[in-house]
Amino acid sequence: MTLLKPPDHTWHLPAVLFEPLHPDGRTLKTRRNPRPGWTLPTLTPVGDWSPGAWVTAKSSGPLSVSGNGVLVMGADTLLNWAQFGTILAEVEVDGDESATDGNRIVVRRARPMRLVPGWTDETILSWGFECIDRAIRVHLATALESAGLPGLSNSLKGLEQISDPLAARTAIGVLERLRDRDDIEPGSSLWRVVDGAVDAATHLAAPDIASLEDEYLGDHDGDDDDDEQDQAEPVDEEDDEDGPGAPHYTETAAWWEAQRISAEERAAKYAAKASRWTCYCAAECVAMGAASRSEDGNHFELAGAGQDAEYRLQAERFAEVIGV
Repeated sequence: MTLLKPPDHTWHLPAVLFEPLHPDGRTLKTRRNPRPGWTLPTLTPVGDWSPGAWVTAKSSGPLSVSGNGVLVMGADTLLNWAQFGTILAEVEVDGDESATDGNRIVVRRARPMRLVPGWTDETILSWGFECIDRAIRVHLATALESAGLPGLSNSLKGLEQISDPLAARTAIGVLERLRDRDDIEPGSSLWRVVDGAVDAATHLAAPDIASLEDEYLGDHDGDDDDDEQDQAEPVDEEDDEDGPGAPHYTETAAWWEAQRISAEERAAKYAAKASRWTCYCAAECVAMGAASRSEDGNHFELAGAGQDAEYRLQAERFAEVIGV
């Protein structure tokens, strides 16, 4: 069952709601807006689920995504929270009072009814590889064909299906050589789609060297992405360029190990984001190629529509692979 936002963007509380959690019931996001832990549902001897306890908003005041309410979500945004080492609870809400910012939902009271068995590291990983496979063998190949490079397009289409780290690393090698070609101008739409495909593949093939910019420069999809993790230790530097006594961060071995683990845990999530960017750039390339033959359409609008379509496809496939 897939619950996607209607095309007119009218708001309806989804009929089926979920909450991803740590295995001990802690919520995934706690720094900006601390939320109570959940009591997990349990399996009875006859195989039925016994619900967990009710979780209630911290105050009786108006519900607010940023400050007051129990965070829940529909199936269409679960892909934004796909993290390794987590579980997914299907939840029941008490009443229909809710608030949303267009992405997150809060309700007055909710309780977990059952755990979704299909939400596993294996299914999240499989879905992530499917995303980058489509980014490279479909979206990038289409962009190359539109740019008048059918031979390169066919070579990508002929790559082995990208479904494991080895295949992803092979694709990265092909893409890096492609990105360095003299006939692909650096910074162009075509170069950006190749670079985006490299980024997508890197997150799953080698997450320890994947970029951590999303974590430290801010979240791009509005999902309040602030995981609890070890941070670098601040050290006072008298001669720091920001002024005497300004904190300076030293990157210890333990700090880097924490970042590596963090990158691995969220590799599939960011691979999916990178593949949507690849789709956007590819759609822009295709639209610009069409614009050279026609005055109709705005290629930026068409590219945005292509990215939206890719997001919906990823959301549908993710709901399908985890079985909700």
